[in-house]
Amino acid sequence: MRVLVTGWFGTEDGEITAGDALAGDTVCAWLAEAGVAHDVAMAAGFRRDGQLAPAAVDPTAYTHVLWVCGPTASPRVAETLEPFAHCTRIAVGTSTQEGPFDLVLARDGSTAPASPRPDLSLGAPDARVPVVAVVLAHPQPEYGGRQAHEAAEALVRGVVADADVASLVVDTRLDGEEPLACSTGAQLQSLLARADAALTTRLHGLVLALRAGVPAVALDPIAGGAKVTAQAVALGWPAARTVDATDVAELSELLVWCLTAEAREQAHAAAARGRAGLATVREELLGAIGARR
Repeated sequence: MRVLVTGWFGTEDGEITAGDALAGDTVCAWLAEAGVAHDVAMAAGFRRDGQLAPAAVDPTAYTHVLWVCGPTASPRVAETLEPFAHCTRIAVGTSTQEGPFDLVLARDGSTAPASPRPDLSLGAPDARVPVVAVVLAHPQPEYGGRQAHEAAEALVRGVVADADVASLVVDTRLDGEEPLACSTGAQLQSLLARADAALTTRLHGLVLALRAGVPAVALDPIAGGAKVTAQAVALGWPAARTVDATDVAELSELLVWCLTAEAREQAHAAAARGRAGLATVREELLGAIGARR
């Protein structure tokens, strides 16, 4: 017996969802626990070590094929399973019962059992990765030819691509009309506070992350450095670089450091230094307007 585990995640031109992939992990865990030899067909860009490219699968090597999760009424499903006509073809955790299957263990649907079955993704082995808030600056024409935002964003993308992290794209611009966007500073601050680290090309991406005690890799998108690196100096924050004097490898090392307990302690300390430094600004302002101190 050898089983091929596939689904929409095993097609190169289909939609791949996290739920489908986690459902596949559940089925693979069950097979491994039962000692059943199996392989997984996984689309490019999502393939992990040991998983097969759909085009590399040899149908003659299998006795069973499991189509996991998702709808099955699409002609694409029948096309994918056609080379496996000699196998026992089973659909499990699907939302419909249509398709060329010998057995269907549907999750729900009009022809499913009266009591819906729990979704397979609930049974996947628990795995968590760090959440990194990505805060990008928009073009800043005031810096003229020194601005290099495209290069900076390419570096950021390279760092995220090399790391096993969940990126949370955050925009510090507030929107009072869009309910799904932050409309207050408190909302934005609450969002950043839930990240494990930040990766930013924006001054307030750095400051607000540190204010929340979240270590940040700060990449100044202005060649030679401008306000992002200046603020890092003001706060005594070490994980800051300029776009013209760093690379993906160095920024990746800084991100690894930002995910440590030491970095989190330094983030709190940097924010405390910043708040202490504001005392001087306060006195200067009040003195300038003749206010009582």
